[in-house]
Amino acid sequence: ELNIPERSLPGYLNALKDVFLIDVLPAWGTNLTRRVISKPKVFLQDPAMAASSVGVDAESLEMQISSSFTGGLLESFVATELLKQ
Repeated sequence: ELNIPERSLPGYLNALKDVFLIDVLPAWGTNLTRRVISKPKVFLQDPAMAASSVGVDAESLEMQISSSFTGGLLESFVATELLKQ
């Protein structure tokens, strides 16, 4: 969707990690094989910035409480709070 070569993606992800815009959680599974083949989870460090960048405010999030976007923002918020701990 981004129209960039696949070989360029790790460089971009590393640059975004270096400036603390994203974080990467390793894959998790019940056995080692599943962990090795699963993809890591990439999320924005600031869910408010993600919501603002797509023009979503608190009222519209409340109206779309069961949407996948709202779920992703909540997941990102929880992940950043757990990383702080």
